[in-house]
Amino acid sequence: MEMRARPFLMPLIQGLPRSINTFDLKVLAGWIAKTVMVGEYMHPNAVATPDAERLHVYANFEPPPNWAIWIADYRGSKWRNLSMFHHMGKILPPKPPEPSDSVMPDTHFTSIGIGRLFIQVTATNTGLVIETENDALRRIWPLTGLALSWPPARFIDDEEADFIANSFSRIMKLPHGGTAFM
Repeated sequence: MEMRARPFLMPLIQGLPRSINTFDLKVLAGWIAKTVMVGEYMHPNAVATPDAERLHVYANFEPPPNWAIWIADYRGSKWRNLSMFHHMGKILPPKPPEPSDSVMPDTHFTSIGIGRLFIQVTATNTGLVIETENDALRRIWPLTGLALSWPPARFIDDEEADFIANSFSRIMKLPHGGTAFM
């Protein structure tokens, strides 16, 4: 995955002009999913991706269908050196036989910054569709069927990257950097 993604990932990180076709966007989305899944283990008690989704990425080299991935041209400094911010939580109440002390998260929200690339990933097992109204974010998963021209006309700065990264926390009323089950 690393070698397949590198030819179009590096220009995104460097902010170089590039057109990325839908096949390459699928590879990029797979690389991002793998990166989120590996990154979750920086905090083993905050792993939110179920094993079935990990197996899906391993078998298909693409994110699971319940994932959404957006990217943005980032022109700040705070997120530039491989930063990752991960939130998880339980949106839907547990089903009756499940004891409350073993409630697993059903949604995770991960922001990654590396060079000029800002990545936003959401995944939920609730059946809800998560969208964004931010016109600086370009959705790459699920695929739109359109090639991506890079960099986009609008970029994000530190303030906007922080706002995006903290949006799940605000919605779920989580403490900054915290995890909660609702």
